[in-house]
Amino acid sequence: MASTWAATESNETVSFNNLQNAVNTGYFQALATIPASNEQVTKADASSLVSIDTAFASYAAKASNQLVVKSNLRPIFQFSGTFYHNIDSKGWFGWSSSSNACPNYSGASSATVNWNGSLTSGTVVFIPNCTLDLGSVGFYVIVYAGVAYWLTFSYQYFDATTNTCAYSVTSIGTCVSSTSYQAKYGSDLSTICSQSEQTVYIISSGAFTTGTTVYSDAALTIPLSGNIYISETLSGTIWNINSSTGVIGTSTGNIC
Repeated sequence: MASTWAATESNETVSFNNLQNAVNTGYFQALATIPASNEQVTKADASSLVSIDTAFASYAAKASNQLVVKSNLRPIFQFSGTFYHNIDSKGWFGWSSSSNACPNYSGASSATVNWNGSLTSGTVVFIPNCTLDLGSVGFYVIVYAGVAYWLTFSYQYFDATTNTCAYSVTSIGTCVSSTSYQAKYGSDLSTICSQSEQTVYIISSGAFTTGTTVYSDAALTIPLSGNIYISETLSGTIWNINSSTGVIGTSTGNIC
């Protein structure tokens, strides 16, 4: 008898301990306390202990006192989100970093994915594809409740009941939206206005003013560094800027 949910065969009956392991690994949402026992689970037991699809044909066909097998139990997941990825002849792949994934995901392919509990490191996400590249282009994006998250994964197992593969989140962060500006910057106040315009970024909820951090990338991961002055083209105001952190300081009182 298998000790874990993943190792239990589709045609094997399920113990209470198997069911608890399935909850622990994110497959089911528990509805009640599951007894610690190797006793096998009946149809009535299953529906009272975990959130499952009771209309699923093979489950619905059972009598309430009959034992269920693994393939009878299809989960009803708590949460679903939109999973963004790229596709080629080898399968699905993501991006090389979070800073590449976040500004580029919206134009990529997408699919619906599911999970139970909080979306965090260690959460098991059920994805309708088993070919995810987890190597050099292993950064993906999930959008849930209007928020975009970049993630990396490790493979767990294939689940025949949902026809998905289980992947565990290994790292996760929030994609922060940015706004681009054209600006001139440098270390010499007397020549700042003659510099070529460059694209810089700030957080979308912010303003180009004192206290705001200026970044050189749209994912807001690389602060603009090595400069003392910056002038945003539309206003022309020349600001002091921290050469290490990219944080805008006070106005110099000059305008380009």
